[in-house]
Amino acid sequence: MIVINRIKPHTAFRGPVESGLMKMITMGLGKQKGAEAAHAYSFKYMAEHVPEMAKMVMNRVPIVLGLGSIENAYDRPAKIVAVPAEKLEEAEPPLLAEAKSLMPRILFDPIDVLVVVDTVKLPMCLETAELAVKAAIKTSYI
Repeated sequence: MIVINRIKPHTAFRGPVESGLMKMITMGLGKQKGAEAAHAYSFKYMAEHVPEMAKMVMNRVPIVLGLGSIENAYDRPAKIVAVPAEKLEEAEPPLLAEAKSLMPRILFDPIDVLVVVDTVKLPMCLETAELAVKAAIKTSYI
């Protein structure tokens, strides 16, 4: 069996492997039971559970290799890599780091507040932004 998936950061948890080949093995090959088991303890422990559960599945399923793709900032393939099954656990973290380095980002020095204005709705957006900044200051978010 060959496992194919994108390798990218997950939106709800951080860990050495996030959304990628190991997660596909856990959730995809584990089917509903695998997904339910992985989510049973919330996302708090997902970073630990995904690799452990993937190893359990790989002990039962004849996986030959994983085919992972990493995308650039424009959601286009930047790299496609074939990883032998026995190397997945050690190969995926550096691939995830590479995927994170290719993600789009705002090219500013660190900032505290960013107000994005839609020029079509400029008066309404400025009023909403002003209210949001006042609320953030009042509740100590800034």
